[in-house]
Amino acid sequence: MCIAILKPKESKIKTETLRECWESNPHGAGFMYAKNNRVIVRKELKNFERFLKEYRKHEQIGGKMVIHFRIMTHGKLDYKNTHPHRVNNNTWLVHNGVISQHSYKNAKLSDTVKFCKMLAGLPVDFMQSKPTLKLIGGYIDTDKIILMDTSGKTRIINEDQGIWDGGIWYSNQSYEPINYAQYGNNRNWFDIRDDYIIDDCLLCQNSLQANEIQNGVCKHCNTRNDSRVCS
Repeated sequence: MCIAILKPKESKIKTETLRECWESNPHGAGFMYAKNNRVIVRKELKNFERFLKEYRKHEQIGGKMVIHFRIMTHGKLDYKNTHPHRVNNNTWLVHNGVISQHSYKNAKLSDTVKFCKMLAGLPVDFMQSKPTLKLIGGYIDTDKIILMDTSGKTRIINEDQGIWDGGIWYSNQSYEPINYAQYGNNRNWFDIRDDYIIDDCLLCQNSLQANEIQNGVCKHCNTRNDSRVCS
């Protein structure tokens, strides 16, 4: 599923919320903010306490921050595939969803990394162009992206697909506690294995109906010609 978060300068995320994001999306986390006309990026793969310590330290330095917690669907578990990702010298992004046009089984690079390489062909200041952002939104369907440039400006693509809660934007609800009545006491139900539970569509992250869970994709996305990830 992954989760992307936009935290305005005046807001603060509780430690228990960050921990929930980490435990629900356990394959690496990162954050970014702008300072002195640069985007500062930090990533952590394995240790939440180390991530938290680094985040709190930079939270005092930075203003607006963009955060991402990953669930590995395509691409290796490594720092290169951990968000945020550089698009060009001016722009970085985080992404929630699966860009099926760039998703292939056993790929070393994630769909987001490959998508960034495609976006690198756009003008450096493309995030200031509303028509360009609209085209990107159409390309990624119901996925969500947060862009940040070196001045600290941000843009959310498909903002209406996420949630504003307490002045903070979340791309989905995986920041909220898991309902253990549904999943039992196994905190690692989301691990990437043959029998892992999928109750959100792999393409759009909307909740699946009971008759859709076996395929892992909702009725809407199943009609898309580019849904190679589900085959």
